[in-house]
Amino acid sequence: MHQITHVPVAMPGLSVARTRGNELYVGVKDTFMLSRIEEGASRFWTHGREWSAERGSMVVHQPGDVHRDLARSGVVTYQIIRLAPALVEGVPQDVRVPPLLLDGDPRGLAMHRLYEAVAAKANRFALECAVAEAVDGMTA
Repeated sequence: MHQITHVPVAMPGLSVARTRGNELYVGVKDTFMLSRIEEGASRFWTHGREWSAERGSMVVHQPGDVHRDLARSGVVTYQIIRLAPALVEGVPQDVRVPPLLLDGDPRGLAMHRLYEAVAAKANRFALECAVAEAVDGMTA
């Protein structure tokens, strides 16, 4: 089972989808993406090691990252935010954002605020501010 629902947003360059499923995923990321686990748990491999994500965890993908799901605990629901390259021009190529930020990790607060802005159906200006803050947090 795999369901993808596209979430409309008021900002060009920002693409949001809600995914629900129990199928394992393997792929290479082509852009910066933020995935927040909303339900369930997942074990995955990236950056040369295994990681475990659960509800509230933020998975951060950068261009070129290889992601391989190893296991899912039942059905996993997560929301993915894709950031167009123009939105992350300020992030230096050599910056490596941690691939997993657990719920409560202060480094992920700005990313969680971006998710809240999407959930609130924020206007373009509010989304632009939230994206700028999330991208700035990647270089901190």
